Amino acid sequence: MMSTRKRSDLLSLCLYANVLLLFSCASSYTDPLDVKTMVDLYGLLNQTTLLTGWMATGGDPCGQNWTGVSCSGSSITSIEISGLGLGGTMTSQLSSLLSLTQLDMSCNNISGEIPSDLPPNAIFINLASNKLVGNIPMSLPSLKNLKYLNVSYNNLSEVVGNAFTGMTSLEILDISFNCFSGDLPSSFGSLQNLHSLYLQHNQFTGSVNFITNLSLTNLNIENNNFSGYVPKQFEVIPELRIDGNQFEPYVLNRSQTVPPHIKSPKKGAAFRSIFVSFATTYAACFFIRPGRNEEQQQQQQEEEELQEL
Repeated sequence: MMSTRKRSDLLSLCLYANVLLLFSCASSYTDPLDVKTMVDLYGLLNQTTLLTGWMATGGDPCGQNWTGVSCSGSSITSIEISGLGLGGTMTSQLSSLLSLTQLDMSCNNISGEIPSDLPPNAIFINLASNKLVGNIPMSLPSLKNLKYLNVSYNNLSEVVGNAFTGMTSLEILDISFNCFSGDLPSSFGSLQNLHSLYLQHNQFTGSVNFITNLSLTNLNIENNNFSGYVPKQFEVIPELRIDGNQFEPYVLNRSQTVPPHIKSPKKGAAFRSIFVSFATTYAACFFIRPGRNEEQQQQQQEEEELQEL
């Protein structure tokens, strides 16, 4: 028979193990509101065979290793599901993910509009190379910590309103290869910390005055319908591309020389840009992966800049 002491020690060991088990379960259990949001997202996406671990009901994203999901404690901090061939739409409940700082759903086939309710504490959002339509949501200024936004290679259109008012944290903005039209919004002038801006292959018109006072190191506005004179402030931008617009010839004083990185539009550039845009806009990830073409190099450059944030 087991001695009284041994039985006491065994009971103590079992009690200790149960306490550890309960603590482990409590520490890995995902916040119920985060779970609900993830379930909603899963229900709206399709072609989800590569979303290993994801569930249509319930589940524990933080404790069950859902593909592309990272957590801190019981809160989801990152969703990285790029290049999985996902379709469907995005959930309008993303604003419930209060601890999410990184959202990468790029290089899929996601359609519909960009939700107006995005994760409020996001630092990085990449929705590039999907089939998104509509416009940039006017609620964007509520994302006070956002540093990187990429919605390139979609079917976004219309006139960009003042969706960037007060976004002083934004450092990299890429809305290239869409169908945006009209003049640039005055809110671009408030992007005090922006250093990389990519607007190429859209249908923007008018002047570029609202971006002349930004401290940019990378600016690409090729193949739009901008007009007027090339601002003198552009001379100091190290990486500048302006071809394929309707700018007036660059005017110099007799004592000046043409800065080597400011080029006048060339005949035929617009036609070539239309062909390139048509060939690349619908080619999804293949054409924006680093090393494929000039636009891939831009993507790689953005990623390197992001690592320095």
